[in-house]
Amino acid sequence: MTGGEPTVRDDSLDLIDLVTERGLVAGLNTNGFIDEALLHAILLHDVKDIRVSIDGPEAINDLIRGRGAYQRALETVRCIAEFNSGVQERVDLTINVVLMNATKDAVGEMIGTAVGHGARISFGLLRLSG
Repeated sequence: MTGGEPTVRDDSLDLIDLVTERGLVAGLNTNGFIDEALLHAILLHDVKDIRVSIDGPEAINDLIRGRGAYQRALETVRCIAEFNSGVQERVDLTINVVLMNATKDAVGEMIGTAVGHGARISFGLLRLSG
């Protein structure tokens, strides 16, 4: 599930169930602005892959995504990492970073952030459109 932000849908858990009931693997791309109760419910609904978008260290990310966005997304990453530490079947956690001029010098720092939370990291290229 991706979007926009799929977790703003009132039926996001129903959609996850629909996918998993049919034997498919549920995955979620998110900006990480998920309240703790919804995140916990998502984790218990058998989502296997969660990708959280963080576009660089706090100062860079918040310039791109708005003030406070980094801390909100990082808290989601922390909660998933904590969940993973207590279960045998872990959720595949990935931090998605868009590579652009503003983030190119922060690659090492972002790798460290991912590794520090037991996450993978994925670098996507900025695509101009419009």
